[in-house]
Amino acid sequence: MPRFVSLSLLLGCSGGVTDVGNLDSTGEPCVAASSALDEECACEAPSIVIGSGATAYEPLAEGSPLTMVHGPQGGWHMLGSAQFANLLPIVAIHYTITVVADGTVISDNNYRVQMVRDATCSGYFPGMYGYLDVAALAEGDSDTPPELLGRAELELRMEVVDTEERSAVDTLRVVAELDPTDAEEPAE
Repeated sequence: MPRFVSLSLLLGCSGGVTDVGNLDSTGEPCVAASSALDEECACEAPSIVIGSGATAYEPLAEGSPLTMVHGPQGGWHMLGSAQFANLLPIVAIHYTITVVADGTVISDNNYRVQMVRDATCSGYFPGMYGYLDVAALAEGDSDTPPELLGRAELELRMEVVDTEERSAVDTLRVVAELDPTDAEEPAE
């Protein structure tokens, strides 16, 4: 758990601490550290679940294939989406992609977004680009994501923090799949 989570729970927020009358997991009255969340959400732990999708959240299972999209300007990216619960609607997201085999970070992106609410305590944000930089992996003429990462196991990681410092982290391992344009055999 990130170090700032415990501080935010200890310090509360500028609006003060509110007893919302719910019981926590120990059976004690729940004390919400948020002044802006709905009462039914404030005492629940924040969470994030990584998925994919360009315009809507699409769930991804552990070990799923995820395409390294070859963009129109010549670069590559992997689309990530996030589903959130018990967070305020404005969030900062730190989205990284790491090669599992050697720990090389090949994508490091920061987003500040307003989630799309889909229920009282939850929402999502789709279509975050994880831009791929494989310079640290290049070997001779092999210097592109399709050449270096096809079928490699990658770890997607998203850390989310809302405007009251409530936070959550999720990681998901996927298998890098080639964009169909990269998988085509060159014409002779």
